Amino acid sequence: MVDSRTTLYGLIGLPIKHSLSPQIHNYIFKHSKINSIYLCFEVNKSHLKEAIKGAISLGLSGLNVTIPYKEKVIPYLDSIDKEASIIGAVNTIKIWRGKTYGFNTDGIGFISSLKKHNFICRNKNIFILGAGGAAKAVSVYLAKAKVNKIIYYDIIYDKAQELALHIRKFFPSLETNVIREKDKISLKNVDLLVNATGVGLHKKDPLVIELKDFEKNLVVYDLIYNPLSTPLIKGARKKGLRTINGLWMLIYQAIKAEEIWHNKKIGINENIIYNLLVKEIKNG
Repeated sequence: MVDSRTTLYGLIGLPIKHSLSPQIHNYIFKHSKINSIYLCFEVNKSHLKEAIKGAISLGLSGLNVTIPYKEKVIPYLDSIDKEASIIGAVNTIKIWRGKTYGFNTDGIGFISSLKKHNFICRNKNIFILGAGGAAKAVSVYLAKAKVNKIIYYDIIYDKAQELALHIRKFFPSLETNVIREKDKISLKNVDLLVNATGVGLHKKDPLVIELKDFEKNLVVYDLIYNPLSTPLIKGARKKGLRTINGLWMLIYQAIKAEEIWHNKKIGINENIIYNLLVKEIKNG
């Protein structure tokens, strides 16, 4: 029940009408008996600075940040943590005593979802398709988890090369490799394939990569969560490979945000949240 002691949290982005974040966070609030509410705030590009100031003035306790503001919001924050600084993006803001603190929970959400599916990162070889913000967040936490090697491919070669160099700057012992041509991609000795591109978001999208010459224990992770079964996920299942949908990363990054906001562990049944979101997507 909302009352005068209810704390307010929200999501800023553009557009955000189809965000699943309110369902996740309001479920957590309800079942953790936290007197809070979570709303979406669509912010015009020219009003980002004012939106952050307004959140402080109105007494919000925290915000999530989504496209296109994860990088652009940083100059308006009082501080950001080490991982967010390396990633160069913030998706979670804690507001405390008039100050704003930025974090990035995407990478830890990704790692948590791998643990959920019994994938151990240490000494594994990873292939990442795409070199944008999601790939960077995932790479930082894979490096922290002591993977053996990360291989990158992006249609813009220089972008992939820049990401590989950036990651190696902070994790010099990590081996990285960049594939220049798509037809030269090999999945031999690869333990985890991650699609960090937007290919698969639309029904007519092609298969982002041909699954051939792979190891039988290859795990295929598509960061896209809507649709639930992308062409990559469907193709991997047909070949008998284990697959992970991006919905799990969405859930775990939200749980981590909650832990940052409330400064405590959040004990919640993530399977129930997953089923609720699956239903929401199918009905949407």
